[in-house]
Amino acid sequence: MAPAEPLDGLTGARLLFVSGKGGVGKTTVASALAARQAASGWRVLLLSTDGRGDAAALFGRADRGYEETELAPRLRTVTAEFDALLGDFVRTIAPVGFVASRILASPTFRYFTRATPGLPDLLLLGKLRELLAPKKPRFDLVVVDAPATGHALSLLSMPRTVLRVVPAGPIHRIAGDLDTLFADGRSAALVVVAEPAELAAREAEELVAEAGARAGLRAGLLVVNRVGRSGRAGTLPRGELPTIRVPELDVPRGATESPFALDEAFFGSFRRAFEGSPPPRRRGPSPPPPGPGDLDLDEALREEPLVVLAGPGGVGKTTLAAAVGIASARAGQRTLVLTVDPARRLAQALGLEGRLDRPVRVDLPGAAALSVLQIDPRATFDRLLARVAPPATLARIRSNRLYDGLVDALPGVVEYMGVEALAEHAGDPGIDRIVLDTAPAARGVDFLKSPERMVELLEHDALRWFLRSDSLLSKALSGASRGAAVVLHLADRHLGFSFLADLAEFFRAFDGLYDGFRERSVRIRALLDDARYLVVSSADRSALRTAAELAELLPAGPGKAGLLLNRVSPRFGLPPLPPPLRSLPRRNFVEDAGSAESLPFRLADQLVSAEVASPS
Repeated sequence: MAPAEPLDGLTGARLLFVSGKGGVGKTTVASALAARQAASGWRVLLLSTDGRGDAAALFGRADRGYEETELAPRLRTVTAEFDALLGDFVRTIAPVGFVASRILASPTFRYFTRATPGLPDLLLLGKLRELLAPKKPRFDLVVVDAPATGHALSLLSMPRTVLRVVPAGPIHRIAGDLDTLFADGRSAALVVVAEPAELAAREAEELVAEAGARAGLRAGLLVVNRVGRSGRAGTLPRGELPTIRVPELDVPRGATESPFALDEAFFGSFRRAFEGSPPPRRRGPSPPPPGPGDLDLDEALREEPLVVLAGPGGVGKTTLAAAVGIASARAGQRTLVLTVDPARRLAQALGLEGRLDRPVRVDLPGAAALSVLQIDPRATFDRLLARVAPPATLARIRSNRLYDGLVDALPGVVEYMGVEALAEHAGDPGIDRIVLDTAPAARGVDFLKSPERMVELLEHDALRWFLRSDSLLSKALSGASRGAAVVLHLADRHLGFSFLADLAEFFRAFDGLYDGFRERSVRIRALLDDARYLVVSSADRSALRTAAELAELLPAGPGKAGLLLNRVSPRFGLPPLPPPLRSLPRRNFVEDAGSAESLPFRLADQLVSAEVASPS
């Protein structure tokens, strides 16, 4: 069994949130905690929030989405999906079946709910409240495989955001119940996952502090994964949390008949290490160190105005974006490194203090100008409005009660503001190249698709109908004849979705500005379609799987994509690559345990100076 002391702080908890820097192994840790409690006789649900359901493969099962799947005796899993969560919520809250059916069948209702940033997180929290209801609970424990740090904090702070924005109704009550649950140190706890690396350690410390300050949720356990990965001493998070250390484990290799056999073998080794047993030793000689690979970055990036880095979390994507920016400036290109990741990794990677909501110069002697910018949704939105909105419109937008909540607190807004920031700087005559660091995996794809979604939003019949001053919906939501908008009236009355009317008014405040939004979105979509893409991954099996799926979704044209394989273990060498990655020209980077502050500069040296060889 696991060491008793570190896990004592979780005793009696009914809800565990597992989070940390992307790519540190939080899904594996969440699965190990769930499996351990199920083996001790608890009824456990493992809830995946990323839409992927990677945990099922660790138990030799295929993910079945929102359909509950048995992973082991007394252990089930489900993967959150927006449409299913919305349907569950409406059917649970609506007083009778026909009301729920009427609401869910309405294109107008679905249009406005899909246009609401943060609603998926709100529905997820509603599902948690339902699962943990005191009357006849089906599960003794719910383990949430939460998003990475930045998005996790938005999710955890959602109840308090709702309590500020929504004055009454079922949604307000759900938020109140969850806020009470989070603040109950016996019933709910945060499990923080980190690696012995400087950035991961600092992010873990921030997660512990911010989860307490913004959500009232205490941290009950720290899991430091992949100890000894670099072969040198690493940096551990500071603090007094009970801690479990899991050593770096060899990734199983070879062909198998079962698509999940390697995942099961790895998880078996991880569980033994997590529960205190020594890890298995590698048999046979260690592999030779990998060569640099066959991707010539200097040649590949020549004359490229936009370079986009995309990949799963925790693979060093932001650090490599900074390195590409440094190499670009050294090559004489005036460069802006722009990140849409809400975490402060870019500032950490370059050792910068303070906010990066406006371009900040990086001192780089003998090079062209290099600046860095992290998207701040409010600052970007305010600059946008100051440029395009008349004073009366600006005042109307800022007076809407959703303004603060939508711009500051809810996930999804940052992707839209990222498009605006890219449009703002893409035409700057003082910039030759933009290096764009996207958010991890699915959220990065959300950003790349957001120009297209913005165009679809602005061309949607429901919005155009609504914006007509003589439309029935416009009159209904303005208060002239509220009963005419039957469906939204039902949603307001029975679901507590009173904010739909405010959201509609929020949209109407932008009337007259939409043509400019659409024009910029079309321009940025064309720019992204013609960009150079660099897929970033580590050598971990789950990261490679995610990177391979991502590579197939990118809008990169022929010959416009490459692979940066980062943090390759000097002990275990190169892993087998999935087919979508195998076909990409590749650059390899061995795990580096040096100073995080100077790491981007060391990687920039490797980007342009290492000998380019045939694929390793």
